[in-house]
Amino acid sequence: MSKLKKTMIAVLSAVLVALGGYGAGQNLGATDFNVISNFTESEITTATTSAQLLLDNNSGRSYAAISNSSDTGVYLTFDATSTTPGGYWLASGENFEIDDRNMFFGKVYVSTTTAGKTITAVDSY
Repeated sequence: MSKLKKTMIAVLSAVLVALGGYGAGQNLGATDFNVISNFTESEITTATTSAQLLLDNNSGRSYAAISNSSDTGVYLTFDATSTTPGGYWLASGENFEIDDRNMFFGKVYVSTTTAGKTITAVDSY
């Protein structure tokens, strides 16, 4: 497991602890919407400036975290691909969370103006 993957898992664990020390499969709130029982992780290195799929559709998504460990910013787009980079700007070294404040169940794509950028995501369901 890469250092970046271990970091993403640690971030997700820290979020769980911050929410009350809950573990996998435990209810984090008043509804089943906040139950995290499983998660998958993905890591891509951008090959071109066209959008690449980072997170697939997930109707059971309860939380997702996206981390930009590259040396430049990248764009996130939601349910839309484009040959021109654009969308939500995620700066170098920054993270983006999908949670109950901005829940999105569709596909998330990443694009950049320079190839070879590494982006990691954790998708909880």
